[in-house]
Amino acid sequence: MPSANAMDRIRQEAKRIQEQSLWAAERHYAAETPWYIWNYLLGIPTTILAAVAGAAAFSKVNNSEFVAGCISILVAILTSLITLLDPHKKASIHHNSAKAYETLYHNSDFFYRIESLNEMVDLQELEKKLHDLNSKLNELNQSSPAIPGRAYRIAEQNIKAGKGEVIRVPEE
Repeated sequence: MPSANAMDRIRQEAKRIQEQSLWAAERHYAAETPWYIWNYLLGIPTTILAAVAGAAAFSKVNNSEFVAGCISILVAILTSLITLLDPHKKASIHHNSAKAYETLYHNSDFFYRIESLNEMVDLQELEKKLHDLNSKLNELNQSSPAIPGRAYRIAEQNIKAGKGEVIRVPEE
């Protein structure tokens, strides 16, 4: 049986990884939302305006060619913005990062609540599992996109209010 001091340190580190994973997951969920909104704010009007421009181009009404041309220019600008910003891709990247952090949150919680309390487990085995959790956290921190400040604030509000996207384990 590992010493109580060693177990306390292992459990403390697992709890730290769990908390950091929760915060990171919530921040990425908060960061994805504006990008999904931008995807619709740009995409829906672009689609509607393209249809209107097409209809105006075939219309027999006076100045319909001018109207179709103006709308077509606006559609080209909006389409360029969609291509440049690629909001759907950015939202997906944040969503995938959030899901990966959420998985780490649950894995570290399982380690904290179950594995680290198993009296039959060897200290070296616990340290290896903890090292793997820490390595995964570092890997996610390196590969995840930057989070805007607004997402930090939204995530903090959600966590403090007990809300958010991550299904949380009950506190001890």
